Amino acid sequence: MKTLLIISGKGGTGKTTISSAFIKANEIRAFADCDVEAPNLYLVTYPSLKTTTKEYCGGYKATIDTAKCIKCGECKDNCRFSAITNFIVDEYKCEGCGLCEALCRVNAIKLNKDVSGFITIREEGERFVYGSLKCGRGNSGKLVSTVKKELGKLTTIIDTVVIDGPPGLGCPVISAFAGVDLALIVSEEGKSGFSDMCRMIETCKLNQVECCVLLNKVSDNKSPFITEVKEYCDKMKVPYVGQLLYNSAIVKANNEANSIINFDEEMKKSMIEVFDKVKNILYRRSL
Repeated sequence: MKTLLIISGKGGTGKTTISSAFIKANEIRAFADCDVEAPNLYLVTYPSLKTTTKEYCGGYKATIDTAKCIKCGECKDNCRFSAITNFIVDEYKCEGCGLCEALCRVNAIKLNKDVSGFITIREEGERFVYGSLKCGRGNSGKLVSTVKKELGKLTTIIDTVVIDGPPGLGCPVISAFAGVDLALIVSEEGKSGFSDMCRMIETCKLNQVECCVLLNKVSDNKSPFITEVKEYCDKMKVPYVGQLLYNSAIVKANNEANSIINFDEEMKKSMIEVFDKVKNILYRRSL
C-alpha cells in the first residue's frame, strides 16, 4: 500500500481541490481529511453516504464541585490561565494542567477527559475518515494521528491511500508525515507562496519525507514564477510535476459540491497529466 499526502505550507493554495480531483480521477478507494480544524473534503466526496461519528478526547478540563467547594480562592489565585471566575471553570481558558486539582484542600476539583472533537468514518463505498476539532481546543496533531489510525483499520487490502493534509507546517503537518510514502506540495504564484513552498520542502527533508511540487492557480504558462519554482526544485533535488492554470470553473464546481474534473475537460486533461507524474514517483516508475 502507498500513501500520498497532499500539503501546501499555507492555506488557500487549492490543496483540497487537488485532493478531491486526484481521488476522483484515479478512483481512490481510501482517503482522509487531516485538516482537522476546518475539514471540507467531505463536501465534494459523496457527502450523502452514511457515516458514523466517534468522540475524540484530546485532553482534560477541570470542574469544580460546588457542593464541596469552600471558596477559599486558592485555585483562582494560582491559575495562570485565568480560567476560574466565581468558582466556575471556563472550558475555553482551562488548559487542563491540573494545578487547581493539586492545590484544592477539600478535593472539590477534578480533571475530566474533554471531548475535544469528533472523528467521522464512512465505510460505505470508498473508505473515508476525517476529524473535526472543537473551537478553542488544542492537540490537533494528536487528532491527525488518530484519524490516520482509524483509516488504517479500513485499508488493509487497498493499494493507494490519499490524505488531504493540514495547512501550514506546524504540529498537525508533522503528525500527518508519519508513515507516508510521498508528499505532494501544492504551491501558488507570488512571494508568499514561494516562501511557504521553500519552508515546506525544508520541513519534508528534515522529516525524511520524499516530496514533489505542483504550482497551482498560475496566471499563464509564461509566468516567471514557474522558472523560479523549477530552479529551486532543481537546487533542492525535488521533482517538479507541473503547473495548473487558474480556472474560474473551480468556483462553480465547489459551489455544486463537485470536483473540477467533472466541469472542465481541459482542466481535467492537465490534472491527469500531473497526477500521472505523481503516481510515477509514488510507485518509483521512471518519468
